[in-house]
Amino acid sequence: MSTTAPSVQEVLELIEKLPEEDKDLVIEIARHRLAAERRQTLLAEVAEARADYKAGDVQRGSVEELLAELDE
Repeated sequence: MSTTAPSVQEVLELIEKLPEEDKDLVIEIARHRLAAERRQTLLAEVAEARADYKAGDVQRGSVEELLAELDE
């Protein structure tokens, strides 16, 4: 049994075979899932930033100082 994900083209071809109402539903579900995934990613990044701040693993400075450090 193959467990490889279908290609984007294969997914689009399957969606094209659906009735219009189902196509709208697929789009709505995909948008909601993408938004939820983005929220989870953002929450993880915020948690990591808070942990870094709490551990003292952050630096303070101006934008100019940051740019100068990046140029080094």
